[in-house]
Amino acid sequence: MAELCNTVCMQERKKKRIAILCAQRKSIYNHFTRLQLNSHLIDIEIYDKKRDAKTFPGGMAVIAHPPCRLWGKLSQFTKIQPLLRIEEKELGRFCVRAVIENGGILEQPFDSELFHEMNLPIGGVVNSLGFTLEIPQRMFGHYMIKNTWFFFSKIEHSEIEPLFPAIHGKPLKSIQRLSHKQREATPYSLAKWLIRQAVKVK
Repeated sequence: MAELCNTVCMQERKKKRIAILCAQRKSIYNHFTRLQLNSHLIDIEIYDKKRDAKTFPGGMAVIAHPPCRLWGKLSQFTKIQPLLRIEEKELGRFCVRAVIENGGILEQPFDSELFHEMNLPIGGVVNSLGFTLEIPQRMFGHYMIKNTWFFFSKIEHSEIEPLFPAIHGKPLKSIQRLSHKQREATPYSLAKWLIRQAVKVK
């Protein structure tokens, strides 16, 4: 009986839940809703437009992809209703707070104003909040170079897996030749890499 109890307890300890905030509809993360990764059984909770990310209660690691159109270099050209602008910006701030409080990863374009507004560490700085890596999504098979900032919280810098260029055979394309979905989509290999890092949240 004691042996059975120890086995069950070990299985419980190896379970990990990860929340994906602001996922696309028909997200690539739907492929990973229940994933066996090494010794961990991972349950993925997906928050997309139908499941408001701001209803996330906490209590698990987070991978957040808040909308970037109001934080990027071309934000001044974005036409959006004033109320929606306020709501979308607050969603970005909510995602930052969720990652800091629960641990995990936040994704935004290179030089995102969200990082500056929320005082997230950049430029190789590691502080009490965490650290940021600049990674071109092309390394994971994206159609564009797409330099991206990834903020990591409650994950040890030394535990981040090395990055190796992916060879997918996808030709580079200009932004004008890509659909909105192609521009915004998270490559499969990037999503899986992010999950593997989020499992390491302390």
